[in-house]
Amino acid sequence: TLNAQFKSNKPDMQLIAASLKGVTSLVVHFDGTFLTINKGLGNLYSCVCLGLEPPPSLARYDIPKAALRLVIQHGPIIREYLTEDSEKMYNRITGWCKHK
Repeated sequence: TLNAQFKSNKPDMQLIAASLKGVTSLVVHFDGTFLTINKGLGNLYSCVCLGLEPPPSLARYDIPKAALRLVIQHGPIIREYLTEDSEKMYNRITGWCKHK
């Protein structure tokens, strides 16, 4: 799973970035049942959080870019999680916005 890749000792960065991009596209096509499953939304939010905190040795920024795109396109469906964790998420997002 995507969470397992994030927590792996040797995560496949391309797989993680592609999975986040795929999830962003797939969520568009889900019917309302996905939105009623709190565990599904919780997993989605945890993947976003992990994507916005990549390892310091990261050379390419595909993972945080894909995580930010997911937040931009689907922020309303994870709104509850974003508001509960607002301070930490704000710091993550502003950190990436200021990144050069």
